[in-house]
Amino acid sequence: MKRKLLVFTTLLIFTCPSLVFAEAPNYIIEGFKAYEKAGPKEAIERWLRGSPSEGSQTLLARANILEQIGDLYGTYQGYDLYQSISVGPRSSIFFIIVYFENAPVYSRFVAYKNSSGEVVHRDIDFSTEIDKVWPPNIIYEKE
Repeated sequence: MKRKLLVFTTLLIFTCPSLVFAEAPNYIIEGFKAYEKAGPKEAIERWLRGSPSEGSQTLLARANILEQIGDLYGTYQGYDLYQSISVGPRSSIFFIIVYFENAPVYSRFVAYKNSSGEVVHRDIDFSTEIDKVWPPNIIYEKE
């Protein structure tokens, strides 16, 4: 029964069109501006500021992943918000395509509004393989 409820809730969350945002929020935009000016470490520091991962080895690992991607795929070119979903009143997931000179990279930002009202990222993932960070219903959704 719990599994059926989980599947139903997941499908509802990922398919409800009223939960889609038109553009990335400022804190994501500011991180990409930092990436363009100062590189991946500065971007990750901005995105994870105030989160449980701030100052941890996770931050350095994520920055290293982005740096390695840049080494392979070329210069950072920009990004597009593909889709966003509200998961309750205090949490959102943002699916973003990050463009590099030679190929795209897929990312997922999980944001959380803490009790003081500040939005922090609980998690950020990047991968050159779309199915590693995006669920199938986001990848294969029909317009």
